[in-house]
Amino acid sequence: MVSAAKIIYLVAIVTAVVCAVIALAISPFMKNDGLVTTSQKVNLSFIIIGTVLLIVAAILVIITFIKYDTMVFMIVIIVLLGLAILCFIIALVVIDMNPRYLGWLLAALWVTFLCLLIAIIIWITNTD
Repeated sequence: MVSAAKIIYLVAIVTAVVCAVIALAISPFMKNDGLVTTSQKVNLSFIIIGTVLLIVAAILVIITFIKYDTMVFMIVIIVLLGLAILCFIIALVVIDMNPRYLGWLLAALWVTFLCLLIAIIIWITNTD
């Protein structure tokens, strides 16, 4: 049986993925072939890396619904979420302008942080 905490966790991680994908989709750097500055290239790279890490973490959360022994998966998910947070922080720090997509990126950062907290709580309490 799937616990309510894991369902809430899945909803939160899917929300983080959606925010990151929207930030990536409306980023002005995705539309331009020639990125002007190094900070723009770094920003785009870390948004992509963070989004991929979130998607992998979401897939692992779905796997934990099926598989009984989830301790290893939870540790991997916690590491992936921590790396995704680091990627989003780097993407926010290096940019030298204030476009509208940063709001979505900031939302992805904080929802990912929330997912990390929920994952740690589930791992510590081991509600299975």
